[in-house]
Amino acid sequence: MADSRNISSRIRRVLFYLLPVVLLYVILSRVDFVRLLDSLQDTTLLYILLGVSLRPLQMVLGAFRWRLIANHCAKTHLSAWFMLTEYWAGVAVGYFTPGGIGWEAYRIMALGRRLKAYMTAFITILAEKIIGLCVVLTMCLVMFPLVINRMTVDTAFFQKAYIFLLVAVLAGVLFGIAAYKARTHPWVQHVREYGDRFIEKRIRSIRNERMAEAVLRDYRKSHNPLTILQHPSLLAVAFLYSVGILATAAVCSQLIFLGLNHQIHFLVNLFAAPVFFLIFLVPISFGGLGVREGAFIVVYGLFGVPLEIALLVSFFNLFGLLLNNAIGAGLLWRSDALTRNERKRGGHPQPVEEDV
Repeated sequence: MADSRNISSRIRRVLFYLLPVVLLYVILSRVDFVRLLDSLQDTTLLYILLGVSLRPLQMVLGAFRWRLIANHCAKTHLSAWFMLTEYWAGVAVGYFTPGGIGWEAYRIMALGRRLKAYMTAFITILAEKIIGLCVVLTMCLVMFPLVINRMTVDTAFFQKAYIFLLVAVLAGVLFGIAAYKARTHPWVQHVREYGDRFIEKRIRSIRNERMAEAVLRDYRKSHNPLTILQHPSLLAVAFLYSVGILATAAVCSQLIFLGLNHQIHFLVNLFAAPVFFLIFLVPISFGGLGVREGAFIVVYGLFGVPLEIALLVSFFNLFGLLLNNAIGAGLLWRSDALTRNERKRGGHPQPVEEDV
């Protein structure tokens, strides 16, 4: 049994590193490099630099969304600088992991250490992801009818897919409302109690008894991530932060298109941003390499964007992401240096819990 697991793990690891190479090879084999070079020569560098330099704004908005949700879940007042630093540092640590899983793991550990409650930190990330996914699906559903007439391909399949997604989302919303209305019903309470017993049983299976008791106490004190739905004003602000993150990505791409002297409607970029978010959630590639380039070519190709232009837009967007990684690495190095200096002086880094 162990041997089969090891073989399966090795196969996944090989595919994880091999897939980007195969995808990039397939993409580059179709590129007209003469046209690619011509497009590069006919650029307005200022627009491209603006598009790349705006990427850090996404990190700021994301960090403040994380802080908003964490303050609610932990019932505390966390430092804005601490949350911004750890959010950005997590990008540098977890960028090359599948689907950004390493980024989430880093943030859970960082916030868990600060709160001394890792389950609360996990629930904060979970609530953030639920809100983010709801905003992404909403953006897709709102923007698709506005851009369908701009597609240069047969839209019959996409119209059917849109109707299916719309029905699925509405069914999910109705189910959620029904479940919320019935939350005090005995059978709902029974299901919740069964779920709690199951989770507590799994926690007690931890071999280290002290750790098991600590995790169990943490779990019992933690909040359901869906409790944020009971606070409409907080939910609205988190929603706006999420929209701002996607809108910033759309503006960055729009500026890069302008820099490449290719005309494209801004609504197309507003539609593409949440679609890319959904695609990049799939943990199948090393840092999204290959997948990102293929996604840009396919999505923008639906609107008549040449392969070479879409590939360049993907590359310049990658520069913006690498800029965020570089800033995050710098913040991480600074944080580690401060910690080392405090230890040399025999002290401990002082937590900052006041707003900045």
